[in-house]
Amino acid sequence: MDNIQIHTCVVASGEFCYCRLCCDQRINYHTQKSFEQLEIDIELEFDSEERAINTVFQHVFTQIYMSKAYRNKIEIESGYKRPFFYFRTQMSDEEARTKAKRIVEDCQVFDKFDKVLENLKKCPDVDIRRLKRSHLMMALNESRLRDLNSNRGRMAVGNRQGR
Repeated sequence: MDNIQIHTCVVASGEFCYCRLCCDQRINYHTQKSFEQLEIDIELEFDSEERAINTVFQHVFTQIYMSKAYRNKIEIESGYKRPFFYFRTQMSDEEARTKAKRIVEDCQVFDKFDKVLENLKKCPDVDIRRLKRSHLMMALNESRLRDLNSNRGRMAVGNRQGR
């Protein structure tokens, strides 16, 4: 009875699980494949990852330009030059500050996107598609981008040449 492994995975309905038992089962399943089939499957996964990374970045950039459009709409229709003052008419100061900060930062990234790209050229290991909105804001400042690259940016670093 002591050597019985109990599967304690709480993931249900086909979600991906990272528990040791599930990982070992996946390894065993794929080990049964031929070399050729494994190579094909690996390439398909890399291609799928590339498509997913592109899709995520499209969503990130869509949020940025939609924020710019939202700020423009606020200015045109309400007359407020600053989103904070517009939002303050509808919610508490704290909520308005939080919402306005996001809009303003997105607009800064949008308005200075050439600077983001220029700074990224100086950090060739950083793959822009792996950057979050907050990282794009950091990329406006070259030294902060370098910090991101060396410290937190390990997740944002990717081989641009492929695998």
